[in-house]
Amino acid sequence: MKRLLPLIFIFLTTIAHAQTYSIDNRYSTINFRIQHIIGYATGVFKTMNGSIELNNEKNAVTKIQGTIDINSLDTNLADRDEDLRSERFFNAREFPVMTFQYKKITKDKIIGDLSLHGVTKEVTLDYQFLGTALDQYGQAKTALTLTGTINRKDFGVVYNTKTDDGKWLLGDQVELKIELEGIQQ
Repeated sequence: MKRLLPLIFIFLTTIAHAQTYSIDNRYSTINFRIQHIIGYATGVFKTMNGSIELNNEKNAVTKIQGTIDINSLDTNLADRDEDLRSERFFNAREFPVMTFQYKKITKDKIIGDLSLHGVTKEVTLDYQFLGTALDQYGQAKTALTLTGTINRKDFGVVYNTKTDDGKWLLGDQVELKIELEGIQQ
């Protein structure tokens, strides 16, 4: 037991010194891009919440989780936004949120479970930790960028149709670029 006590103390000290940051909606964005006929359609989810945890040296992400409001979807076209929220795509009435929960973090990858449209799949995102700093009010902040691609059909978002000249309206691959800023709790 005497040998175990120092290990327990080190473990508890590490937990006590981990820094937790709440995702700040004002400075965070979740952008997506999907092929639309021969070009691309882009959009953003504007409302999210979650947290980022850094190790006690504040130089690496150790945990990340978040919830995104599907109804905050914005593609700059109100009719398209309503269609994307409908049963044909996200079915926001039945599945109003998507969630991400980390499982493993390496130097430049975050592996976690993405739950969307009633389906949970493991995804891998590249990430870049941008560091920590104090803002103009003395509040501790952190930031990171996540990028990756998911297949919408893996999550049950399968609607598609062909155009008059035989091209598919939508691609299957959705590119993600997520810019997160967090405020220390």
